[in-house]
Amino acid sequence: MRITTSKSKNAESFYITKSYLNDQGKSTSKIIRKLGTLSELSASLGTDREGVMVWAKEQAKMETNRYKQENEKKRFLSHFEPTDSWIIMDEKYMKEDIYSFNLFIIN
Repeated sequence: MRITTSKSKNAESFYITKSYLNDQGKSTSKIIRKLGTLSELSASLGTDREGVMVWAKEQAKMETNRYKQENEKKRFLSHFEPTDSWIIMDEKYMKEDIYSFNLFIIN
């Protein structure tokens, strides 16, 4: 996630945005959280624009870590008899109606 700013004639606003590929495979971005305007943030943090930007980047890091924790795939090791290897399988592929899934073989 990253910090983006939007300037108007009256204010500069700070946002945390996330870039991703949409269903058509095109790059796009989504606003995750509005942090506030420069004047609001400067007053509450007691700093200038550079200080606000440092604070905003820390907020983006925390949001990124939160996103990674929430979307972390649950994986587990399983013994694979024919090759006598261990495999890592994603939980989402372990449904009975799924016939193909990704295997990562560990020797």
